[in-house]
Amino acid sequence: MNTDEIIEQVNAHREKESKLLEEWQQIRARAQEQCIHLIDVFEFTAADLHLGKDGKAIKSPVKNAGVPKFINPDGPETWTGRGKRPQWYIQAKEAGYTDDDMLIANNTPAESK
Repeated sequence: MNTDEIIEQVNAHREKESKLLEEWQQIRARAQEQCIHLIDVFEFTAADLHLGKDGKAIKSPVKNAGVPKFINPDGPETWTGRGKRPQWYIQAKEAGYTDDDMLIANNTPAESK
């Protein structure tokens, strides 16, 4: 296969790709027209279609970070027990506090050690 044949094949491929893209755009435009028609006929709202006011999809609700399980014995900070351990938790453990000492369920901050 020489260079001219390769160039011909590349050009033929590009033409075919261009035709497919044009066909896809036409199909997409028809689908969009049909969607708009159905929205008008059935009087759908953005909320019915789960769309935001500006046409963007509505985001799912943010998950709650969780219920605090531990409290800092020396301050108001809390931690759910999930994810990375906060620095105050690490320091309290190094100072000799146990998980039971810092449990919010005990309803009182741990006493100083």
